[in-house]
Amino acid sequence: MNPMLLFIVKSMAFKIMPLFYRSKGYASRLYQKKAKRIIQLCSVTIETINICNQRCSYCSISKMTRPSKIMDMELYDKILKDCQAHHITRIHLQMQGEPTLDPFLKARAKSAAEMGFAVSLATNGLNAVDPELLQYVDTIAISADVGAEVDYDKAHTVKKFEEIAIHVKAMFECKNRKAQIEIRLKPALMSWINTLRAIRYWSKISDQVVTYFNLLQTPIEKKKPRCNVRFPCSYVYDPLCVLSDGRVALCCLDIDGAESLGDLRVESLESVYQGKRRKLKERQHQNGEYKGICEFCEWNSALLEPW
Repeated sequence: MNPMLLFIVKSMAFKIMPLFYRSKGYASRLYQKKAKRIIQLCSVTIETINICNQRCSYCSISKMTRPSKIMDMELYDKILKDCQAHHITRIHLQMQGEPTLDPFLKARAKSAAEMGFAVSLATNGLNAVDPELLQYVDTIAISADVGAEVDYDKAHTVKKFEEIAIHVKAMFECKNRKAQIEIRLKPALMSWINTLRAIRYWSKISDQVVTYFNLLQTPIEKKKPRCNVRFPCSYVYDPLCVLSDGRVALCCLDIDGAESLGDLRVESLESVYQGKRRKLKERQHQNGEYKGICEFCEWNSALLEPW
């Protein structure tokens, strides 16, 4: 679908759908349906580095308390073998942090691709990407967020919008690239008309433009979700999120691994996924119980489409 048309449709749905969710009968039926849905683990997010060169207004990395770290290649290789044994199909090389700061990124992507995984990563676009990396990655998402320098400067500490545009264009025009270039926009940072302009601007130098509508409250803010209607979260099933030190976080919003599900330095991926801690969280969500960091998370609420 045309990205501009899709944006308009999603804008309308984002305003209208929560009205249905607030109907107790509708929400109850939908809740029961979603609670019974079983999702199989098919992807793993690996945080190879937790250092970032940008400070975005909507990101909680500035509140992260764990030390800066680059994942050891030995641990990374072990995780890939575990993923292969568990029949994982997709590897995403980013959680907290900027992956292009990882000196081993190209080697990691090549290793994962050669083992048969579909490889993806997300970047803020501040750094130029090695053209060879684009041969090993299936999707590279750039969090451009907006489409004009004036909007970008309002939401980011490092103000280099023009450099990001140059880097995106270079990736898009790269010969023999395997990677699909995806631009991520956040309409909440712009006016409606500027969002349409941003879509038009980025569509010329990318394969896909995606709009993310809600700037979410994160669990670390410890504020009650803005809507009472909540749904079981898909993140308790998929993906599994591995921190740079090998611990498995509850999800990508668990920035410090406060609810660690296990440690892949000493455990297998299979044992962590089938372990008591993840199973308990799964049961809690199925029963409508949101405890720990889930109490303060609004990812699966009526503010968004439930999975």
